[in-house]
Amino acid sequence: MKSLPVGFSFRTLISLHPLILQRQDCQFQAILGFCDSDSHLLESIQEEFLHPEEIVYLKELKLDKTRSEFLRSRYLVKKALATYSLQEEPTEIQIGKGIFQQPLLLTRYHYQLDLSISHHTTLAACLIFPQQHPMSLDVEVCNPSIISLTKNEVTEHEKKLYCNTRESETIFFTRLWTIKEALSKVLKTGMMVPFHKLETENMTYQGNIVTSYYTDFIQYKAISFQRKDSICTIALPRASTLLFSTQIP
Repeated sequence: MKSLPVGFSFRTLISLHPLILQRQDCQFQAILGFCDSDSHLLESIQEEFLHPEEIVYLKELKLDKTRSEFLRSRYLVKKALATYSLQEEPTEIQIGKGIFQQPLLLTRYHYQLDLSISHHTTLAACLIFPQQHPMSLDVEVCNPSIISLTKNEVTEHEKKLYCNTRESETIFFTRLWTIKEALSKVLKTGMMVPFHKLETENMTYQGNIVTSYYTDFIQYKAISFQRKDSICTIALPRASTLLFSTQIP
């Protein structure tokens, strides 16, 4: 194993944020996590958190970008799962994939937990939540290049939403992309559904939190916020109130 820098702590690379999901008749809890890490350092300790099957899969990944995303996301998910006091060690838990490439929690025990993963360049984000309460998240870096990509997928109504906002083009269309992709994930359709079918009906702004509602999928809403140079969006049931227990750094 490679030696780590003196005084280095992996705990400084992640931030975990408990979420409360308030319903009219009950309450659920979830965990939102972020990992800003040097993937080379994570690779040096991979045997401490990767499942044997994940190590095999990592060896098959040739692109540095893909390897980095895989390491950050798995490290983050294992740390987030540790807050649930599971009966297994991180190396006994495997994050697999379903037929639509959605992440699956594979363990010896049925914890009734589900997860959503997203990442870009140097950031991984994850959401751990109870299976009874479907959710998902998407995170994208604010980059002007996303404007042309998103504009091809927006409706005339969504273009009017932009005209009524004070956000820059980059932030607005990055946010809109995450709102659509988060919904596609919770529906488990991914990019296979035309994004104009995931139209945003309206947006309400309250500080750094933006709440959006969908035109056709009225049972869901989206909560998005800016974190450093990224936009993070969580899709969840419309009737649920999302409460942050800690401030998002």
